[in-house]
Amino acid sequence: RTDEVVPLLQALQPLPEREETQIILGRMLAGLGDDDAARPLYLDWVKKHPEDRQAAFEYACLVEDLGEEDAAADAFAEFVKNFPDDVMGMKKLAEGRIRQGRLNEALAVYSKMKSEDHDYATLENYAMLAESLDSHEEQVRALQLTVEQMAEPTAEIYLDIAEAASYLDDATIQTKALQAGMEKL
Repeated sequence: RTDEVVPLLQALQPLPEREETQIILGRMLAGLGDDDAARPLYLDWVKKHPEDRQAAFEYACLVEDLGEEDAAADAFAEFVKNFPDDVMGMKKLAEGRIRQGRLNEALAVYSKMKSEDHDYATLENYAMLAESLDSHEEQVRALQLTVEQMAEPTAEIYLDIAEAASYLDDATIQTKALQAGMEKL
């Protein structure tokens, strides 16, 4: 039925007295795979309704689907600026910044996430980014969060924490990680 309703809505254009027809048409077009036609409707809607969390996220995803990495990352950045507690938006922003090679910005996004917001993939990215950027405090945090999520932490993860902590001024973290790792052997 969507493919039957879309031409009617396109002919009428968004109805001034029923403003929501604009985003409805945008969603229908996107659902039919016509992302290029949906994009301006979404963009205009999001500008007029910055409080519409769902539409803002859908717009950023639509731009990402169009393969426009920089524009998608910018859309997710705007989304996270308006909705800073949105975990999926933060994850998408960090992924976009990684694809752009803006690693420091991706690391900053991961470091702002609450421990419960991370999953295995974000923690892996977080730890690798921190290591590659020589941000040892962040690497230790990422690895410690990984331990919290593991059903059975391994000696290896504790050794990774100890190695990262060896660059820090406080030897306590390294010592505790080594002790925990030894207990796993």
